[in-house]
Amino acid sequence: MIQFFGTRDHVDTANQFADSWAPELRTHIRTEAYENISFRKPLPGGVCIFMDFERLLPLEMSLARRLTAAVRALPEKYIVLNNPDHYIGRLRLLEVLHEQGINDFRAFRANMTPDDLRFPVFVRSEIDHNGPATPLLHSRDELKRVLASDAFQDPQLQKHLMVTEFCDCMEAGGTFRKYSVMNINGTLIPRHLFSSRDWVLKLQSAEFVDTDSVAKEEDFLRNFPHATQILEIFRLAGVDYGRIDYGVRNGRIQVWEINTNPTIVPVQEKIHPLRMADQAESARRIAAVLKTLSMSRAGTSAFPFRSAKMLPAKILQHFSRRTHRQHRK
Repeated sequence: MIQFFGTRDHVDTANQFADSWAPELRTHIRTEAYENISFRKPLPGGVCIFMDFERLLPLEMSLARRLTAAVRALPEKYIVLNNPDHYIGRLRLLEVLHEQGINDFRAFRANMTPDDLRFPVFVRSEIDHNGPATPLLHSRDELKRVLASDAFQDPQLQKHLMVTEFCDCMEAGGTFRKYSVMNINGTLIPRHLFSSRDWVLKLQSAEFVDTDSVAKEEDFLRNFPHATQILEIFRLAGVDYGRIDYGVRNGRIQVWEINTNPTIVPVQEKIHPLRMADQAESARRIAAVLKTLSMSRAGTSAFPFRSAKMLPAKILQHFSRRTHRQHRK
């Protein structure tokens, strides 16, 4: 059994993957929202994957740490992927990658930008999956005006704003490409290579699919030239389960982020026909890894969350008030 723990609004990514690509997995996976943890039911033995770290506020991360510690205390029954004690966070990961000479660009807290900040830059939140919250900003004055606008006055949002230097990975001909790779307990599965005329390469902005882009994606999925370096970056980030997104500039990878609760593979209806064969193969590989992983510690169970004392009332109350965080969905 594999048990996925995430926030209530986002915990079903594994079920969505199984429903669309691997229905045989439904009996091997179980999802549970942090908000709905039960103290009265035993937890089947197996693998526990703790997700959504980038969406959690500090008090909520405290809950994830307590849950993880309870499960890790029973190693004969459970294997843990994504230990929050090892997770360094999005901003710190970008800092480390620049310090080690991997990323050419830098990222800073919005209220701690240096005098030598290199423009253009963009603003985003460290704790959502929404990507850039601004277009490219080309001056200090423009950045100040944006940060002073009504869109960024929520005190909770302000604590987690990042200013990131733009790293131009545009290829000859004006094409941007985003590479993505899943990590499942050290097994890397290349996921996709999006091509776009837009520097923001989310799925909905993958502007074109043609024979050339499909050929490049197929080559990436089959040959995956960056495996050794990507595995080390996952280790640096403290992420055992998640997806890394990156670009390539002058032959060197430039890492944008790692998501601990990504869309595993989009539902089949959203896949362009030219990409379907390669995406189906990627889904098959992921399903095989998850199926094998689900056999770990099978046949056991325990009550790791036996005491409500491990979940202070203020944490549960905080989770119950998630409606004030709609801007982060």
